Amino acid sequence: MILYFTGTGNSKYVADYLGDKLQDEVVSLNDMLKNDLPLIAESEKPFVWIAPIYAWRFPERVDELFRKIYFKGNTTFYFVATMGGDSGNCQKVCKKRVRDKGMSYGGFADVIMPDNYFGGFNIKNEQEMVDIVKAAHPVLDVIADTIKKGHTLDIRVKSSAGGLKSGIVNYGFNKYMLQKAKYTVSEACTGCGKCVKVCPVNNIKMLLGRPEFSDDCMGCYACIHKCPEKAINLGKKTEGKTRYVCIDYKKETI
Repeated sequence: MILYFTGTGNSKYVADYLGDKLQDEVVSLNDMLKNDLPLIAESEKPFVWIAPIYAWRFPERVDELFRKIYFKGNTTFYFVATMGGDSGNCQKVCKKRVRDKGMSYGGFADVIMPDNYFGGFNIKNEQEMVDIVKAAHPVLDVIADTIKKGHTLDIRVKSSAGGLKSGIVNYGFNKYMLQKAKYTVSEACTGCGKCVKVCPVNNIKMLLGRPEFSDDCMGCYACIHKCPEKAINLGKKTEGKTRYVCIDYKKETI
């Protein structure tokens, strides 16, 4: 079973790609988070957990979800991280989580995908994004082949100060930066409600035809990137910047 969390589609693309190569079931963790589904996963094949890197770790809410899910059947777990840079010491955290559950650690892999974080830089143009996704295919093929053979997965981008990044920096990101995120909605908003639908933690509600944001944001920015009118911003920081939604692997292969 392949389980994934995604904000703008990178991890979904990787999950669908690996699901195709491994002929395995693909399950959305977004649905579990948003709809309060039963936290049970059962599979005869090894489990593959796919999520993006937020501040050199998997998102805090995704990490919490892993600890809560009851896994049945196969006892081997693989992890795949999608990211724009490096994953710090995320691999060590994953290994601990698996051992805490009494399961077997199958390994960890980094996959470079388009960076969608608005942290002080401009997102690349559409063609550059597509090129980055295509460049990930050889790595995904190696990951699929490794899992098929039951070998240990170990594909990681070299990281300096990984312990610091995945430790105190990650803590600061979750403790302070997410709480300080101030969303604004421009007059371009049509009240379509798509932001409500794509938010995985139900942090957005419609009030008098306008989105209202609570304080439970996990920083996936799906609402910003997927707004059809580009009406949602993080203050002035994201105004006029390119939005990004990953191409759909299933549509691409039809």
